[in-house]
Amino acid sequence: MVDQITSIRLSDHDNIPYEIDRFLSHGFTFRQFTRLKSLTLYCNCCKQVQEKILFELHYISTELTHLTIILNTNYYFGIDINERNRSLVNIIWSLPKLIYCKIKMPYFPVPTIVSTSLQHLLIVGRPFYSFHDIAYLIKYTPHLKQLTLPRKERQSTDHELSSSLTSIISLNTEFYLEQEHRIINFFRNMPNLCQLTFRMVNLYIDGYKLEQIIRNDLIKLKILRFEMSIISNNENIRIQKVPELLKSYSSPFWLEERRWFVRCDWQQNNNNVYLYTLPYAFYDYHLVWPIRSQLTCFPDYTYDWSYNRYNNEQCAVLARSPLGMQCEALYIYAKNRTCICDLVQKMANLRFLYVNCYENQKHRPLSETRDQLIEWLQPRISSKWVIAREGHSSPSLVLWIR
Repeated sequence: MVDQITSIRLSDHDNIPYEIDRFLSHGFTFRQFTRLKSLTLYCNCCKQVQEKILFELHYISTELTHLTIILNTNYYFGIDINERNRSLVNIIWSLPKLIYCKIKMPYFPVPTIVSTSLQHLLIVGRPFYSFHDIAYLIKYTPHLKQLTLPRKERQSTDHELSSSLTSIISLNTEFYLEQEHRIINFFRNMPNLCQLTFRMVNLYIDGYKLEQIIRNDLIKLKILRFEMSIISNNENIRIQKVPELLKSYSSPFWLEERRWFVRCDWQQNNNNVYLYTLPYAFYDYHLVWPIRSQLTCFPDYTYDWSYNRYNNEQCAVLARSPLGMQCEALYIYAKNRTCICDLVQKMANLRFLYVNCYENQKHRPLSETRDQLIEWLQPRISSKWVIAREGHSSPSLVLWIR
């Protein structure tokens, strides 16, 4: 039976404790699974069990195409860690059919073996790499197309990237206290980029400069997602910087040619200004309430998020905006039920609407079979829309196209 299994996923997270330990205690070894194509390991187990797992990887199936290894870095210490990790990375790079690899370890060394197949690489964890490391990583991974890297911190001994990384078509990374000209040079050395996702901490590139980089050097770029944060304890500088930044991202290139929209958030009682593309592309966001926002698709309007319900006028502005005209799914808090009609009728591409309506709270269902607000809405919007409550007693409505 084991020679028929093509995929294994083992996890030692809190919700699935001791799964890897039980796998080993039953006498299973990776070398038994000769047709294994996909292996996922989330190792939150003790150091001894992790050591067994890493030893077993020496005998992994040469048929493997997808590999994910997330190691618990708390158990890693000692002078042999670099050599042990290099040995593991070289084993991975020697797999002849491996296409996808996601790996987290406390130290990721550059391999010394050329991978003949690896195309998608995600390195998760602590910021242990330089531009020099990236160049060597690509050298030993010549077919690499998609690359995700952890935070890149500025290093005084680091040199700018001097070689062109023509194989990379997708990049996802983060820069911390890095110099602008080095980042720009880094981007320019990937002329075939189609997708670029990046975060900058205490650093930004204005829209004029980024537009020129894309026009001149990243002509194949189709998807751009970023977040830049600016830290200043001078409120006057923050007030001046926000309109300048938004103006730089409001040219025809951004709003009409590419339709890439940018939002800027800032807080009066906080030193941070955040500039990011819409929709938001990252898994976390630092929020200090109350927050103020301005968007390139609403250049003359500043949102004060001390309130959070849209009125009819604000819904109309949203519906007419470039963002509203291309929006397909919307989650919104509205002040009254006529806002729902306005959004559905005026947003041509809308296919899904989740709305929490203040007036809706006064029109809860009359019974299990009758709902006053839904009955009011149905004759006022197209019959192609289905209307339902999120729950019988919920103030929120869900609308979608059949």
